Amino acid sequence: MNLIRIGNNLINTVTSFFGAVTGPKYDGKHLRTLVKDLLGNTTVNQTLTDVVIPTFDIKRLQPVIFSTDAGNEDVSKNALLSDICLGTSAAPTYLPAYYFETKYENGQTRSYDLIDGGVAANNPVNSNSHNPHLQRTLDGKIQVCVDIKPMESRNMLVLSLGTGVPKQEEPKYNAAAASKWGLLNWVFHNGRHTLTGDAASLDIATKENMQRLVQIGNELLKKPMSRVNLETGRFEVVGEVTNEEALIRFAEQLSEERKRRKVQ
Repeated sequence: MNLIRIGNNLINTVTSFFGAVTGPKYDGKHLRTLVKDLLGNTTVNQTLTDVVIPTFDIKRLQPVIFSTDAGNEDVSKNALLSDICLGTSAAPTYLPAYYFETKYENGQTRSYDLIDGGVAANNPVNSNSHNPHLQRTLDGKIQVCVDIKPMESRNMLVLSLGTGVPKQEEPKYNAAAASKWGLLNWVFHNGRHTLTGDAASLDIATKENMQRLVQIGNELLKKPMSRVNLETGRFEVVGEVTNEEALIRFAEQLSEERKRRKVQ
C-alpha cells in the first residue's frame, strides 16, 4: 500500500511539474466566475475604504497601480474591482494573465494585460508613500499638497503582515554557484520559509489547512514582536511586547489620531 501511495505521489509530482512548464496550473475559470459574481459592477472608486492594488502589465512591461483616488481622478483607471482583483491575483505558473479594457471619456479604450502585482511592487506601501501631491486623511478628507517632499517614514504608521520568514541559517547561495545555474536550478533554488507541508502551499484551501493556518496565526499573536534588520535581512525580537499587544497599541494609535483630526 505504501509503495502504491509513493508511486501515485511521484506521478502527481511529475505531472504537476510538466504542467507548470507548459502552462499555468489552473485555468482560472472558476475564480473569474466567483469574483465577478461577488463584486458585480463595483468600480475601484466605490470602495468603502481606500485601497492600493499593484499589478504588472506584461505588454507595457510596467507596473500599474490601481487605487481609490486614482479611480476618482482618471476614468481609465476606474476599472471594475473584479477585473483588478483578477489581474493582481494572476500569479505566474498558477493562473493565466488577465486582459480587460476601460474607456476614456472620449470613448477610446485602454487595454490592460496584467499579472500578479507582486512581480513589481511586493510592498504596496512604497507605491503610495511617495505620492507628494495627494494624501487622504484618517477622517476621509482629501488634501492636495503642492511643492512638498514625499511622505517621510516618521509620518507613517504601517501594519505589515508577512507570510513567513527565512530560516536562521548560513547563506546557501553565492554568485559563483548561481553563475552556473540553468533554468531548473533557478526554479528549484527559490528560497525557504518557516511554514511546512500544506501550510506553505499557495493553493491548498482545504478545511484542515485553513484551520491549521488559523492555529499558526493564533500562536504568532503570543510571540514577541520582531522587526527586520535591514543590514542582515533577519527578523529580530523587539523588547518584550507580543504581536497581540502591538496590534492593540496600533489600533489605539489609529483611533486617537482619527479623534484628534476630527477635533481640529
